[in-house]
Amino acid sequence: MDDADKYVMSEETRGFLFAFIIVLSLCGVISNILNILIYYNLQGGDPININFLGLAVSDFVICLTTLSFFILTAKWFLKYFFIELKINAVEVFYMTIGTPQTFFVRISILLTALISFERCLCVVVPLKVKMLITDWRVKLSIALSFLVGILVAIPIYTFNRLKWVNVPFLNI
Repeated sequence: MDDADKYVMSEETRGFLFAFIIVLSLCGVISNILNILIYYNLQGGDPININFLGLAVSDFVICLTTLSFFILTAKWFLKYFFIELKINAVEVFYMTIGTPQTFFVRISILLTALISFERCLCVVVPLKVKMLITDWRVKLSIALSFLVGILVAIPIYTFNRLKWVNVPFLNI
């Protein structure tokens, strides 16, 4: 056994890891759909519910992109359904799945920071929180978080393109 073989994962371990991530992502998709439905039906009331709704939407996209990436790049999973992709999946999914996932992770980070800031205000100025944190301001901050996430993506999609490339080594 040479040094390179020590760091390579076995096929069984890789298959288990892929299956675990697929199941975990599927659970995340389902739970975030339930969260979106619950927080959407609450509509009024506490501004924290609006924050949680925005966070559930962002986390839903993250789980959905993770699920689709691992399903479409797991060759053993696709061979089970007699599907053989004639593309370099990692390169294609970088632009179509990986980049949006990265930006939605950043949006989730911003929304988590906003929720933390609101909780901090509840401790620091408990009597003024209702006056400082209104539904309109929370909706504006969530919209700005999503807008920043989308605006940051524009240069990446402007300068990177998908194109067909013949790769004789892979015969694709």
